[in-house]
Amino acid sequence: MKLPYQPGARLAVINPGGRDPYIDYADGVPAYQVGVHAPVNFHAYAACTRGAFFQSVDHFLEERARFDGVLLLIRRRTWVTYRAFRRLRDAGCRVAIAWKECAPHQVAGQLRSWRARHSYRKLVRESEMVWSASHVPPLSLDAITDDEWDARTHFIPTPYPLELAEWDYSVPAEERSGIMIGTREFATPSRRHRQAIKRAAALAHEFDLPRVTVINTEKQKGSQQLAELKSLFPDGCLRIIEGGLPYQEYMRELAGHKLILQADDSSVPGQVAGDALLARTLCVGGNSTIEGIAFDGIDPSDLFADSQPYAEWCRKSSERASRALSFQAGAEQIAALLSPESQKT
Repeated sequence: MKLPYQPGARLAVINPGGRDPYIDYADGVPAYQVGVHAPVNFHAYAACTRGAFFQSVDHFLEERARFDGVLLLIRRRTWVTYRAFRRLRDAGCRVAIAWKECAPHQVAGQLRSWRARHSYRKLVRESEMVWSASHVPPLSLDAITDDEWDARTHFIPTPYPLELAEWDYSVPAEERSGIMIGTREFATPSRRHRQAIKRAAALAHEFDLPRVTVINTEKQKGSQQLAELKSLFPDGCLRIIEGGLPYQEYMRELAGHKLILQADDSSVPGQVAGDALLARTLCVGGNSTIEGIAFDGIDPSDLFADSQPYAEWCRKSSERASRALSFQAGAEQIAALLSPESQKT
């Protein structure tokens, strides 16, 4: 589907040596296709600008003439990213860098080896721009001064295709019920998955909720912990989905729930909250970037006590998202950073 606006710049996103295949958004953003990455997360930066997502520098250089800049993704093997960075800079490309897994604990975990830290310091010293999809900027490792770091880092929340009808997964409000837990991992302490489930159990009792849905992706270990928590819920309330779901099924699950609940304090960009925006439902409880922009101020108890606050918050969150998290909003921010005036400053 063609975008309902004209991007001011076209961005190529490169994940060097990554597994996600090439996707070209020159003609717009198609409806969901099985096996094709949805235009969310870092793919969204390319999609909102009618750019492209690459896994190869060679491939990008063949098509570079139509792009105004490159976003190069950093992974654990930072030396691979640095080699790609040098090739792009030597070819005269304008390059920004960003961690693909960009929560603070994720960045720290990817910089455990000396080799990773050494290459990352070189990236920081030589990069013109460092982008972050999280409201917490990545580590600089003291590679440059604080003033230089502040001047080079830019916060760009991942946009969502809110303008495109094909990516509207909403169902009528009267068809939504209960709570879905947004997190899935007991094993990661900062996800605070257990706390979210306990909070949902309390709300289920207080408001006689028909269901609380949890997706278990941790197999037997997850099942054991969920079995321990089941007694906290009213009889028949806890609904467990074993294993991951295909994207379309997952989005239908989100859309059918009145609230997506988390307690995650990982400072992640917020894919779950972004998916909730596409489902036109609400997501609260965590500290992700998307939650802070679209859903800040929501008290879960108010949503089940009366239908009016729920409808009002759905309207308000959609307005906030349209202003700051839509594809057009993302494209405008990227165009401003890639403008000739930005390069001069």
